[in-house]
Amino acid sequence: MVYILFLRKVYSLRSPKIVLQKLFDSGFWLSILFILEPLTAVFALVLYAGILLHQKAVINYLIAPIIGFITPLILYFTYYFWYDKTYVFTNLFYFDSFKGIGVYAEKGFLGLSIFVLLLTVFALILKSPKALAVNNSFKKSWWLLIVNFFVALLFCLFVPTKKGVEFLFLLFPTAVIIANGIELLQKNIYKNILFFILLSSAITAVIFL
Repeated sequence: MVYILFLRKVYSLRSPKIVLQKLFDSGFWLSILFILEPLTAVFALVLYAGILLHQKAVINYLIAPIIGFITPLILYFTYYFWYDKTYVFTNLFYFDSFKGIGVYAEKGFLGLSIFVLLLTVFALILKSPKALAVNNSFKKSWWLLIVNFFVALLFCLFVPTKKGVEFLFLLFPTAVIIANGIELLQKNIYKNILFFILLSSAITAVIFL
């Protein structure tokens, strides 16, 4: 839920209204994510990609997310400082060692993950030439979506504790990319087959999770 709130603010940067507030809010929600899982700090790349794509890289726009990010951390630190448990706060900045992706194979996620990733890459190849050929807001949003996808993929690969729940971070970019790829298919039968496969995959993922 926090991740969706973060992405909502980032993707809304395409509108010129209340930009500073959106940037502060996006930094704020990213900080909450960081407290829950420190490696989510990599999604700052998505945030700043959104600034560079949809807005101007002026100093106040670059600083606003940092202020938003620091605000919950100050409250978090103050709470544990009061109870003399500052080690809880400092532990946020110590990352566990990388454990590899073999755990996905053990939990039955590997086959499903490879299928979804291949389908996403295929949709990217189909849609990107048309999306990037025109100079409009959709082109910038498509670039942001690509950045979102690869950052989420990076997060899933390197997150220390792999439980399968981290795939939810890939859900939004893959769903949008695949949907845009499917709409390019000419025959409805192909669309229906892919829809059925994706629905079956989603049900399977829910069962495993």
